[in-house]
Amino acid sequence: AQKIEGNVRLTAPEAIGQASLVDSLARLQQQHPRLNFELHLEDEDTNVVDEQIDIGIRHGLIRDSRFVARQVAEVQFFIVAAPMLLKKNGVPQALVELQQQPVVSTLDQRTGKPWPWFFRREVQWIPRDLAFISNSTRAECAAVLAGCGFAQLPGFIAIPHLRSGALVEVLSELAPTPWALSVYRPQRSPVPARIRAVYDWLVNDFSNPIFFPSAP
Repeated sequence: AQKIEGNVRLTAPEAIGQASLVDSLARLQQQHPRLNFELHLEDEDTNVVDEQIDIGIRHGLIRDSRFVARQVAEVQFFIVAAPMLLKKNGVPQALVELQQQPVVSTLDQRTGKPWPWFFRREVQWIPRDLAFISNSTRAECAAVLAGCGFAQLPGFIAIPHLRSGALVEVLSELAPTPWALSVYRPQRSPVPARIRAVYDWLVNDFSNPIFFPSAP
């Protein structure tokens, strides 16, 4: 069998990289201790050729014919709040009511503005008066859990907390169409054994609803 060793450069959206991807790579590294990972977390599309990225994870379908890509999952979005906040402020019954509530968000570092919230029929809303904003989705989630405000979180972050009851979904009828999630690699053949091993591992992990859940 070929030895699986060497350096693999990856890119992923910040929220996925901070949580699920690091966990996945750590388990693979236990099997192949001589594998090394260099992870670039960027929410905008990385120029994978210029930056010599080996493997990436990206929202949306990948149409670049130079890439080998597999859609592995769908990402749902949930408007959530902590039970203590709902008890104090009540449950909003419409978007206009939500807009009067304290809101938590993350910063789009390209624009310097909060990331928009996405709703059905491609409606978007950019929150203005924010109770808490940071450049980290993990910090955003921590602020929601602490009762700072409402947030719209992707399923892979929200679902464990929805299952435990630490967060409650509101206004589920506003949820947008789920986003496709793909694992891809620039098509350079023959592919080194380490790249193929990591690619196949990530496709398997992110296709597995136990590892990467898409529904509460």
